[in-house]
Amino acid sequence: MCMESAPLMSDAPFNLSWPPRRVVVVLCGGVAIIKALEVIRRLRDEGVAVTPIMTASAQRFVSPLLVQALADASVERELFDAASEQRMGHIRLTRDAAAILVMPTTADMMARLAQGRADDLATAAILAAQCPVVLAPAMNPAMWSAPPTRRNVTTLQQDGRIIIPPARGMMACGEEGEGRFPEAQEVIEELRAALTPKVLRGRKVVVTAGPTREWLDPVRFISNPSSGAMGVAVAQAARAAGAHVVLIHGPLTVALPAGIETVAVESARDMAVAVEGQAPDSDIGIFVAAVSDFRVADPKGAKMARSDHPEVLALVENPDILAMAGKKNWFKLRIGFAAQTEDVAEKATEKCRRKQAHLVAGNQVGAGLGFGVGANRLEVVDREGTVSAWGPEDKRGLAERLIALAAQRLERIEEAGA
Repeated sequence: MCMESAPLMSDAPFNLSWPPRRVVVVLCGGVAIIKALEVIRRLRDEGVAVTPIMTASAQRFVSPLLVQALADASVERELFDAASEQRMGHIRLTRDAAAILVMPTTADMMARLAQGRADDLATAAILAAQCPVVLAPAMNPAMWSAPPTRRNVTTLQQDGRIIIPPARGMMACGEEGEGRFPEAQEVIEELRAALTPKVLRGRKVVVTAGPTREWLDPVRFISNPSSGAMGVAVAQAARAAGAHVVLIHGPLTVALPAGIETVAVESARDMAVAVEGQAPDSDIGIFVAAVSDFRVADPKGAKMARSDHPEVLALVENPDILAMAGKKNWFKLRIGFAAQTEDVAEKATEKCRRKQAHLVAGNQVGAGLGFGVGANRLEVVDREGTVSAWGPEDKRGLAERLIALAAQRLERIEEAGA
């Protein structure tokens, strides 16, 4: 939600892809169908209308009544249903759907889809679909690695199907390996990526995230309460937009995102070195990390006793990574973040000018916003002080807005330099 009182930047309006109006979910017969039900629940929580289709084998694992209750929609089951097929149901089901999500995709379902079979409602609907089809496989590790399955994966990918790699771990059969159904949030993120315009395809984006730590002694450090959630969300949004993303992160309290190259660091100096190493072949740098401004001048090699604490703690200024990037002209587009409790836009604009950034996202902290919470409010400014205000909104949604704006600004910069 945009704050109505804020003057907006002149960039083209955003065409955000999430949440989609409707997704068709095809449920297949496998033990992992229990985890697939959690995906349906989360989709509904995010406001997505779900049209469920169940194969005959799926109905042997869970009741259609249960799926109907979770999806808040009737379950489609039969290809040869007279009432439905009078209106060409297997075609109608997918015509206005944003995507089809097939889960847990069994080895048999993959084989049938690779062959172009259409002998039940699920396969006929998928074959007739004109929207993205996302498959979330789950099966025994030996079945996943079997040559016929590998050939089917290749065929399906060549056909434009999007396949979420199964996770590695202990299976229901007692064997361990690659074949577990992915976590629900990962499935939703891949679905979201499938629906995101690839405005950064072929680009490399570096994102910093999380806090840094500056040690006083082996058991104490200076840091801040950043979880890294906003930086991770920005990295996910950039990947969804087609970019190759490198996430340089301090100690996070949120899970690392799947499918993204990560570089773990601890101190501000470590992060500066990592950013410098990635900068030469990168297009965009987005500096979300809450980097410690100072470090201890004389960290101790052994734990300080209570009686030995110094009267004054001498500090040394850490490298300012965003300012360094501006001074050395790293990245075609530089975007900083500024956590503020008041005068957000004014302070963000001053930071943008002083550190030679192209954009700075001022984020409000406190009162249920910012650190450690799911929602945030951003006031994005350029050097002229032009403001675009977004939120309060969940961090992933804000990240999608920021990446859309970044793609527009990068195109503008390149056109001006041509």
